[in-house]
Formats: sequence, structure tokens, C-alpha cells
Amino acid sequence: MPTFTSSLSIVVPAYNERNNLPVLVVELLDFARAQTLDFEVIVVDDGSHDGSVETLPQAPELRVLQHAHNQGLTAALRTGFFGALKQFVTWIPADGQIPPVELGKILAACESQDLVLSTYRHRPDGLGRALMSRSLRLLLFLATGFRDRLEGTYLFR
Repeated sequence: MPTFTSSLSIVVPAYNERNNLPVLVVELLDFARAQTLDFEVIVVDDGSHDGSVETLPQAPELRVLQHAHNQGLTAALRTGFFGALKQFVTWIPADGQIPPVELGKILAACESQDLVLSTYRHRPDGLGRALMSRSLRLLLFLATGFRDRLEGTYLFR
């Protein structure tokens, strides 16, 4: 993997993820430190009422931004993206569905790009979610002609 030499903000939107969040954050910190990245992890607590942020480890690379009440994923991402202080920004969900080591793949692709998109090859989300995803992709295609799937993480300058 080519060496990523830019700085990186990793946004983690979280809503009631008390059990998953501390594990993921430790894995993110370990991953980024092992890559010797200039990085920050920004946890956006989207109005959790389960004490999610109280479970987080202390780390100089970790910042927490909080919403007073739940505003949804888009608002949490927006808060994190606009709060980012590093050159590149990416995100990873707090529920652990994407292992932090997977970020290495998009980091390898980004040094010469301003935007890197990813998608899942297979997500065992069940029939209901699969139908919603396909319906949304169909609507997107009909409205814009854009055929690619945009359901994974992404990274941008």
C-alpha cells in the first residue's frame, strides 16, 4: 500500500452506540497510529441517551461533538465534516460494520485524487433494506443518470 502522507479526519457518527463505540474508537486509534498518520477522530454524538460518549477512551487525537437531540445521520455527518481540521475527511459508522483496517484501501487511492468513493460488494442486510437500496439507486438513476452505488464510506479533500 502506498504511504498516505496527508492529514486525515475520521468522523464517527454515533447514536446510542454505548457497546460498539469504545471498541471501534480504540481500533481506529490503533489503526491510524500504526499507519503513522497525522489524524484526528471526531465522534459526533447525535443526541444519544445511553451514555455512549462516557465510554470513550481518553486520547489526544479524539474529539467529541454533540447534538442536544437526535438529528439523523446526515446532520451528524455534516457536523463532523464541518468540524474537521485535517486535509482529508472520511467517515466510518459507529456500529462496527466496517472494520477500521478497510480505511487503508481508500487511503491508498486518495493521494492523487480529491474524492474516493467506495461501495459494498455484499451486505447481509435482509430483503427490506436491499429493496430500499435498490429503489433509491433506481430513483437516483432516473433523476440523474448516475448508475454507481454510493453506499460505502468515502474520502474527500
